[in-house]
Amino acid sequence: MKDSPEGIKSFPDTEQFDPAAAVLQLLDTVEQLKVAIEERDERIAKLERIVDAYLIPSPAVGDLNHPDNKLDTEAAMARATRALDYNVRLMKLEDFREDISEVVEKLTSSRVKQTPGKKTEERKERLASILFNRKNVPMRFVEVGKMLELGSRSASGKTNTRKQNMYLFGQHLEKDQKKFVVSQCNTSGGKQVSLTKDYYNHLGIKNRGGV
Repeated sequence: MKDSPEGIKSFPDTEQFDPAAAVLQLLDTVEQLKVAIEERDERIAKLERIVDAYLIPSPAVGDLNHPDNKLDTEAAMARATRALDYNVRLMKLEDFREDISEVVEKLTSSRVKQTPGKKTEERKERLASILFNRKNVPMRFVEVGKMLELGSRSASGKTNTRKQNMYLFGQHLEKDQKKFVVSQCNTSGGKQVSLTKDYYNHLGIKNRGGV
């Protein structure tokens, strides 16, 4: 065969063509194809045995003493055993996750919904009035607790219901972001509260007789 201008193999001219050589070359090609097919079939058979051993980890699946299959089958069975153990642990984790979800659901359903009561709303209105009269100068939580008389504090300091009550009241203030701004006091530490700009302007209009 010779190369054509397009790079495609073609038969030589008839006067240079050797039938015997062509037949031998063809037979050699066929033999190479047969060997390649046999090797492919062997690889397919080995893969099938490995897949069977992996899916069904039983000594009856593959012959461990088979010279072409011993190491591959042992490795596949080891992987199958690990996979089975992994699936068991995964199922246990799934059961544990469901148990946790049930506990969380029970805790959530049993929790009393915390909504500001009438007394809390009255305290918020009183605080808003104080802040408005102070030109919205921030007040520290300690001051708010005193002004609104949130509990009491003994002289010895052993009992202090005011601090606890102010902590709970502060949580309501932080949630009411339309009216109040809770921030950290940079001068003396602790938290402080002020009115939002919109609510401060609203109170100004209201006090002037507006809507």
